[in-house]
Amino acid sequence: MDIKLIIENLKQKDKKGIQKIIFIIIIINLLMALVAMFTNLFTINKIIRTVINSLLGVVNIILVIFMLKPEETIVQEKKAEIKKRYNPIALQFFRKSEVDASMNLLLAECLDLQERNLLEISKNEEDCIFTLKNDNFVRMNGVETVEENKIDDYGKEGIPAYENLYVTKILFPFENTISFKDMIKKSKEGYYQSRVEMCQLLLEKMIVHELEKNNELKGDKSKIFLIILIVNIIVAILALFALGVFNIVLLLGMVANLLVSIVLLKNENIFAYSFTPEISNYIDSTVRYAKQVNLNDGEIEKDDLIVKMLFGDIQIDSDFFKFL
Repeated sequence: MDIKLIIENLKQKDKKGIQKIIFIIIIINLLMALVAMFTNLFTINKIIRTVINSLLGVVNIILVIFMLKPEETIVQEKKAEIKKRYNPIALQFFRKSEVDASMNLLLAECLDLQERNLLEISKNEEDCIFTLKNDNFVRMNGVETVEENKIDDYGKEGIPAYENLYVTKILFPFENTISFKDMIKKSKEGYYQSRVEMCQLLLEKMIVHELEKNNELKGDKSKIFLIILIVNIIVAILALFALGVFNIVLLLGMVANLLVSIVLLKNENIFAYSFTPEISNYIDSTVRYAKQVNLNDGEIEKDDLIVKMLFGDIQIDSDFFKFL
């Protein structure tokens, strides 16, 4: 089972559609568990019991397949239709409902800052040097001192507070210069991850504040999906024990359901926020466009490189130097 592929497919699917499928699985499994516990239907005839158990297993397998089935992406996206309007931090939040410390995001943010003339990149034969134009950013003493009603004070024209926080507390916390090789080294050592963990709550609060201000967010962070997944796991286990017989088809169906539910449970944060249809459509278009970007097509544009890093399957390592 390719966990990355499963998560990638689920990110592109409609959240409400997945929830409906899980609801159906819960109702079917709960109904069969109750029938098994409070009636003698499964003890009347061995053949009837085998048929019903097998059908239940098949239903679980079919519904799980529907849940994981990738969306068709045959439409060719035009670059003109997905003009870059958001920085890499916002784009990742739209996609994952969180911001991480991956090299993909760190480097994408540096390239985006360069495009906006907020950072300089000097390149030699062996390395790249990123130099932040510090005068454009507001440095804060500590994340714990930031008051919620003063979040906007930490932003500047064209630089929202959350981006200011990410750049000054994670990317360039103590110095204004870093090399590409040092960035890779620090990333592998977990340095940036620890910085993100320190700022995570405030960073998310700042992003949500900005999205709410721009009317790009629908409602607060929801735990409904988490609750549904937990209920589904409990009901599936209950049904398996209530039926109380070994049936290979039933076992396969229940195991498939449980495995996918556990994978979703570990990644339920990607379903935590609901964005406006405009944002959702924008991200879907950008994802499809990223798949069309070919890194081997001569001189790749920075915008395309950023999109590919954020939405394509690219591993950032020292060999990536040639694209900078």
